Amino acid sequence: MQPIPYKLGNEQAKKLKELREISPEKFELSIQIQSDFLYFAKAFFELTTRQPFVISNPVGSVSHVIQIVDAFKEVYRMKCSELYIQVPPRSGKSYLSTSFIAYTMSLNPYANFIYTGYTEKLALQMSGYIRDIMTSEQYQKHFGVYLRDDSQSKHLLKVEDGGEIIAAGAGGTITGRGAGMSTERNVFGGAIFIDDPHGIERKWIPKEESDKTLEWFEAKVRDRVNSPWTPIIIIGHRVGEYDLQGRLLKKRDPGDYKLVKIPAIYTYEGKEYSYDPMRRPLETQIIDGRKEKGLLEIRAEDPEWFETLYQQNPMAVGKQLFKPSDFEIKSADPEILFTFIAADTAETSKTYNDATVFSFFGVYKLATVADTYALHWIDCEQLWVEPKDLKGAFMRFYDGCCRHKIKPSFAIIEEKSTGVTLVSELKSYQGIEIIAVKRTTDKISRFQSIQPYIARRLVSFTNHAKHLNMCIDHMAKITPTGAHRFDDIADTLYDGVKIGLMDTIYRQRFIGYNSGETDAVVKDLAADFMNIQRLKALRY
Repeated sequence: MQPIPYKLGNEQAKKLKELREISPEKFELSIQIQSDFLYFAKAFFELTTRQPFVISNPVGSVSHVIQIVDAFKEVYRMKCSELYIQVPPRSGKSYLSTSFIAYTMSLNPYANFIYTGYTEKLALQMSGYIRDIMTSEQYQKHFGVYLRDDSQSKHLLKVEDGGEIIAAGAGGTITGRGAGMSTERNVFGGAIFIDDPHGIERKWIPKEESDKTLEWFEAKVRDRVNSPWTPIIIIGHRVGEYDLQGRLLKKRDPGDYKLVKIPAIYTYEGKEYSYDPMRRPLETQIIDGRKEKGLLEIRAEDPEWFETLYQQNPMAVGKQLFKPSDFEIKSADPEILFTFIAADTAETSKTYNDATVFSFFGVYKLATVADTYALHWIDCEQLWVEPKDLKGAFMRFYDGCCRHKIKPSFAIIEEKSTGVTLVSELKSYQGIEIIAVKRTTDKISRFQSIQPYIARRLVSFTNHAKHLNMCIDHMAKITPTGAHRFDDIADTLYDGVKIGLMDTIYRQRFIGYNSGETDAVVKDLAADFMNIQRLKALRY
């Protein structure tokens, strides 16, 4: 992450001179700390707490610390103006948030931040952590950024260069202050942080409280930005379907925000693992004579509460058609037999900004169960394009799929709305087989028809696939009542399961061709063809 340049005044030039006069070794260390947020967070955590900064190493997954750090980097680069972070309690989210503020202040000491928590006490505690970092000798020595002597109250921290950090409780007033800077669009100038707006480890919130929190956010927080692109970050575990994150996400289109969702227990290659095995083990342990409950015991005591608080899935148990644990996560691609693309194009008749989705699937045979095939979700892209740009978007996705060792054999597109034109345009391309389909049943019936295949874990992803979280999170929101708002990704999965697993005609047609194995049906067809050719030759 490169520091953002700004015009130096006399005072800043003096500080830069002081930095340049330190030893080359310390100067190199300053550059390293300032160019890497993760290194900064680790260094100052160990400095201020005298404890090791531990980054979890979950099996077959990426540490939640790395995921949060990467999301903050996108915020700093102004590639994300609305960030939602959903993590279990005691995951280090608050420390990473406060470290990010101290870190970005070292890059741009003119920045303005607002930090809010469920209570004023929590917000002041977090601003105290920021103050501890910024007043440390090492911070001031490496970065030359200082808090003003006359404003080091936890309510308001002022930087000598002009930046500010305001701390307030959720539901309270934030008057006369703002977050961000009225600068050019690509310059980070601060943000609004909302940390656990409903409190810690609550099982649910009343509807009245939910309404008040949403009203507070819309009336007193959202208008505290100094520019329309000032980022807003909401962090915390879920406490119900109608908590602040849930209320806001229901009103947002998927392309308008970034979501980092960390479940406490995840499944990898058919086995359950903890997201943080050192600090949050699966099994209950006895440490120094004290019982430390493991995640499995916590889940057994109250499965529905666990789904909300620890799995970040506040939907009541039994209301889901597809559970995240139903999807198989593999360490590497299986031996694919044939591949194809499924496209769900935007409906122009919808009042909201409808998305177009392209999914790339591969069919493979299970080694553990005889005569059973499974579907591998190789790639998925969700985008918002004008109808005139749809063909170009498809061709770009198709070209990417052609880099796979098993190139797509065909593309299936629903013949509706913008899909009608796309089918017509693509059929003129040589070498691309386009299969147009028309729906004859309602969406819920279609989704219910593929549910048994997914429950048997016959749909898989490769670990670290960029679309993995997006697709699983989307599928987990599909309800049997149709109450979900978006289902375009699910539509492509229906096509994938139907074509790849439910219907046998495509397997019979393509497996022998792409795998090098001669399918019995294909062999018979070839023999019949040769016999016909011989008979034709005998006629002459």
